[in-house]
Amino acid sequence: MDLRTKRTKHSIINAFIQLRSQKPLEKITIKELSEIYDQYPEFQNQLE
Repeated sequence: MDLRTKRTKHSIINAFIQLRSQKPLEKITIKELSEIYDQYPEFQNQLE
């Protein structure tokens, strides 16, 4: 697997874990997950 792919996957998982600590699984949406991912530069910096 490409390193960029691994980093992206890891970042999305971290964003999910953060959301999961705030609300039940059934209430998490893809839109919220992408918004959390977009909010935090440490997730985006991993793509560079």
